[in-house]
Amino acid sequence: MTKFPAYVDLGTYRGRLSLVGNDALDLLDRLTTNRISDLTSVGMGMGAVLTTNKGRIIDLLGVHLQQKDLMIITSGKATKKVSDWIEFYTIMEDVQTKDVSDETFHFRVMGSSSNIDFIPDVSSLEPFHVVEAEIEETQCLAISTKIGDEPGIDLIGSLEGKDFVKAKMDEVFREIQIEEYDQVRIDAGVPAYGAELTEDFNPLEAGLMPYISFNKGCYIGQEVVARLNTYDKVQRKLVKFRWDGEDCGLSGKDIAIEDRVVGVMTSALCGFGMGFVRNAQAEQGNVMMCDGVQVTVSDILAD
Repeated sequence: MTKFPAYVDLGTYRGRLSLVGNDALDLLDRLTTNRISDLTSVGMGMGAVLTTNKGRIIDLLGVHLQQKDLMIITSGKATKKVSDWIEFYTIMEDVQTKDVSDETFHFRVMGSSSNIDFIPDVSSLEPFHVVEAEIEETQCLAISTKIGDEPGIDLIGSLEGKDFVKAKMDEVFREIQIEEYDQVRIDAGVPAYGAELTEDFNPLEAGLMPYISFNKGCYIGQEVVARLNTYDKVQRKLVKFRWDGEDCGLSGKDIAIEDRVVGVMTSALCGFGMGFVRNAQAEQGNVMMCDGVQVTVSDILAD
């Protein structure tokens, strides 16, 4: 497994949208699951789920209040879809949406970096909260984050300064590639777009409860999500799996008990993965079959 601290380039793995206008906060509050209106001071941030009118997942967003705009962090492959969704619901509101993904870099440092003098200390900040920093004369946003139990920090800045910041980080950190980052993600039980974050699933199934407010105003999909929670109608849970052997091709395969399909593997590498199973089977230690491989539930990721 990856040794920390290390860093990864999330430039294309994540997308970045800038929302400008007097109604940006209010509009996003009416489109997402969390209480975006609680972002009252520059530097505050939170996670929020963008859902369809059926309460299914479009994407999990990071929302960060800046002096001049709202910075929205998306899953890279979902950026256009998220942007189009926001613009579709922008009618009379004073909101302009701009994709700045190609104008910015995005590095993620994983593990404690408190002893690195050029990395800002965000250890006292809540996840998603932001401070401004300067690295190699490049202005950056430094965002507090976590990858499972590991602390982390996201650094976002103008693309012009990327090489300077990267060179500085290469002096003290080991760079990992997206493939190795995916190992970290799956082992930590972090859902990803196109796997766990899709319109096949709702936020409650995917363990996204921390990003849902049940006492805010209406948003797209709110009635469905609220009903699922109130009447305990969630049918599946996201869990982690372990198995023996070198089987690595289980992503997308059905999970079964005695030839009865009870779920699906959504992310898998050699010996471990994540997937959704019916509530009755979502218990640590339960053994099931996936494409001929015996898999065991090792952790429950959705309450």
